[in-house]
Amino acid sequence: MGLDPEEISWPSGVTLRSLVDRAEAAYESGQWAEARGLYDRAAHETSLEPMVLGRLVEIARKLEDSVAEVHYLEQLGDAWIEAGVMEEALEAFLEALRIDSGSSTARRRISRLQEMGVPGAERIPEATRDSVLGVLESSGARTSVRDDLSVIQSDEWIDLGALIEEFRHGIKNQIAGDDAAGHYDLAVSHHGMELFEEAVEELDTVLSCPGLAVEMELHARELRGVCLLALRRHREAVHEFRTALERPVPDTESRCSILYHLGVALESAEEWREAAEIFERVRDELPGFLDAQARQSACEMRAIGIDPGARAA
Repeated sequence: MGLDPEEISWPSGVTLRSLVDRAEAAYESGQWAEARGLYDRAAHETSLEPMVLGRLVEIARKLEDSVAEVHYLEQLGDAWIEAGVMEEALEAFLEALRIDSGSSTARRRISRLQEMGVPGAERIPEATRDSVLGVLESSGARTSVRDDLSVIQSDEWIDLGALIEEFRHGIKNQIAGDDAAGHYDLAVSHHGMELFEEAVEELDTVLSCPGLAVEMELHARELRGVCLLALRRHREAVHEFRTALERPVPDTESRCSILYHLGVALESAEEWREAAEIFERVRDELPGFLDAQARQSACEMRAIGIDPGARAA
């Protein structure tokens, strides 16, 4: 699964071509950790999925990093769903579940793909099929409400705007005001469809639910911060991630995920030095986490007035 830089639409001012070229060179020479960092950075710069994500899966496998492999497989499955290629999405989620039978994300996605009638989805054991709101939860904005996917032609895909409205009104009316899990699932769906304002609204409802479990609060605050970042409300995002970190975070990976997003928010707010410090903390706690090393280096350079993009070129 090679990358062809000529097929990628390169945004102006972003040296993605050099990033992918360097990542490919590192991959071909067996420098897996360096290749992963470069591919991660490229994936954050623009939407190159599922090509980059497929390569990241391969690299995680070579590094024997099963946690990262499952993480990238889940992202790859979501990317294939967004592209409307349900069979490839299914294979990614099945592989994630084979590696980690406890992957709730893979289970939910496969369950919904099975409900949609995607061939092969019945391979997941019945006992693991958790019913979910729908494939829209996983960014599948280009799906159809029809069950028989085999007879759907490209011009029969339902209009996205109409689907969103039908989805929002139909689901929200079924969720009780104090159903934190239901509102969180709806927020995830809105985020997948890039309805960030609506996602924030649902997450506000989640956070106002009485007796909210700490784990749910952490998930809600992290997702809320991600949505605020997408809305370019960087300072609010910083506050949200900081608030999440004040809670007892159950494990290192979850903590590093929140720290990483805090670093991204600070970077977006052009707080270069503090962002670099946060990315360094991520690397200290979990070496090789996403592109923390590359982002730390870039922030350190910007803090002293050097443009890392110009230097890379």
